[in-house]
Amino acid sequence: MKINNDAGVLLVQKKLDHFINTSVQLLVLIVVVSNVIEDMLIVIGFNSKQIKQIKLGDLVHKSQDKKNLTNSQVFKNS
Repeated sequence: MKINNDAGVLLVQKKLDHFINTSVQLLVLIVVVSNVIEDMLIVIGFNSKQIKQIKLGDLVHKSQDKKNLTNSQVFKNS
């Protein structure tokens, strides 16, 4: 089976373009998620230097004694 060289080059270019676009979108998503997580941690009182020094499990709120909570609120202090 012989592949036309032009068609093969176009197919490779199309696959490469898709890979690059997907990689760029993933990188942007990672940056956005990182920023959102950092903002949330600031709201609960941690800064990024503190976060890097502790285990992720230490950030999880443990509320075994308050299992029936139905909502929560975040207040803006400004």
